[in-house]
Amino acid sequence: MIQTVLKDSGISLDDCRGQGYDNGANMSGKVKGVQAQILQANPLATYSPCASHTLNLVGTHAAESCPEVSTFFGCINRLYNLFSASPERWVIFKEKTGCSLHRLSDTRWSARIAAVRVVATHLPSIIEALECILATCNLTSEAKFEANGLKNYFMTFDAVVLLTVWVKVLQSIENRNLILQAGNISLDIEAANIKALQEEIQAIRNEWSSLLAEASLVAQAMEIPVQFKREDRRKRKRKCMPDEMMTQGDIPEESAEDAFRYNIFFVAMDAIISDF
Repeated sequence: MIQTVLKDSGISLDDCRGQGYDNGANMSGKVKGVQAQILQANPLATYSPCASHTLNLVGTHAAESCPEVSTFFGCINRLYNLFSASPERWVIFKEKTGCSLHRLSDTRWSARIAAVRVVATHLPSIIEALECILATCNLTSEAKFEANGLKNYFMTFDAVVLLTVWVKVLQSIENRNLILQAGNISLDIEAANIKALQEEIQAIRNEWSSLLAEASLVAQAMEIPVQFKREDRRKRKRKCMPDEMMTQGDIPEESAEDAFRYNIFFVAMDAIISDF
């Protein structure tokens, strides 16, 4: 198809010095993919994967880096599904919040900022909307269970912290993604923006104290206890990080905050940084 279009347009494939597609096997495959077929016709047509699609895969990997992050994005999507399933519920949501929910995008991971930002910005009103549909709508037992579950989840400090973190992360990804999608972007600008994004995520990783303080203010305003949920209440020694030099006796007991920071926050941020 590509070679046919080039021929019909009077463009010689011999003049091609580069090709770029998404990371799908049908396009990027080294044996049977489009890039392989083009390289057979012209070995000088160096393949470069689509930066935006690669960024999408980085985000997807981060969302799957630990169960808590997967649950977080799952609840964002379930919130949309719950209210969009009924015109009555949708009207209640818009009346309470003054905005609309967004579905999580599967193909444009960076576009998830729209879905997460609404929840982060209007969380108190969203809780009111959930309470309203529980009190006034004729819900099925399944819908009632879902509404209660989502209300309980978003009324936890863990959820507030994750909202605070991911709004910043996703906004950085979306800002860079818009640049990468420009029609006149060059490889050097592309590389510079990917590098800058990596540095931005690293900066967010280093801002744990300020992120925690910001989330604490939100939680206090909503009368949510500023404490992390821990299923395992037993005292455990936390793992020693690579840049720490401690003997077994020096390693402190792992607090609920430590567990969240090391096992969720750092894991997700490191998954993004290491994939660049």
